[in-house]
Amino acid sequence: MRQVIPRIGAIMLSEITPEDIGSMLTEMKDKGLSYSTVKKAFDCVNAVLTYAFNKRDITFNPALLAAKPNKSNFKKKEIRYFTRSEANLITEECARKYSTGTPVYPYGDAFILALNTGLRIGELIALQKGDIDFEERKMTVRRNAQIVSKRNADGSRAGGRTMIMSTTKTYSGTRIISLNNAALEAAQRLCDSHPESEHVICGMRGGQVTHERFERSFYRVLDNCGIERTGVHSLRHTFASFLFEQGTDIKTISTLLGHASVKITMDTYVHLIQDTGKYAVELLESK
Repeated sequence: MRQVIPRIGAIMLSEITPEDIGSMLTEMKDKGLSYSTVKKAFDCVNAVLTYAFNKRDITFNPALLAAKPNKSNFKKKEIRYFTRSEANLITEECARKYSTGTPVYPYGDAFILALNTGLRIGELIALQKGDIDFEERKMTVRRNAQIVSKRNADGSRAGGRTMIMSTTKTYSGTRIISLNNAALEAAQRLCDSHPESEHVICGMRGGQVTHERFERSFYRVLDNCGIERTGVHSLRHTFASFLFEQGTDIKTISTLLGHASVKITMDTYVHLIQDTGKYAVELLESK
């Protein structure tokens, strides 16, 4: 609603026209907002107007005549991933310690873990010690931490936001990821740093870390590496890029990333797939 209210929030429901809705969507698109964001805004307006129509507060739902957002009209945002040299630089920086032996970055090992497992930021934050089998060198991803609006018992907004834990069903269910040496060692250090907590990644006092604090810490790493700022999610993209680089099949990559289908993986990493194919053809020519 924060995208909708500033644009048409002052117009009475009975006076909203299809043109008002269309202008709102066009303005959002022209401002560079993603297809997903614009579609959510449209869906929100449509839901409110449908409810008002069913309650007989309005005689017609103008959203029915408004042009819905068309994904093909939106420029696909290029994914950001790190090169091998950048990833090595980030890993070295994340592992840096003060002269006292204290890690410079409290979440440095979490970033190393993300780079070597491809976990989403919510999955990292939700990770518990029982999810890691150090003997079998594997990790089970079964939860996701989400930030949602606080609500009263009747479902109305209470103001502010809070973190909740949900299952990974939205992301194609529970998955098991094998851990390489870097991931295994990073996970062990994270677990050892707060032995009293059930969480793998903890805040300064052993509590759960927030998405915002996690992202801010990553910006600090990038700043000190001289790398342009980007979100923690780029570590996940980098993990995927390394898998493509090694010739891993698309189905395996899709499973490791927890995508609901191979199509999502292909749509997300189409440029990486094309680059991998080009490289494979060049190799044939050189033999």
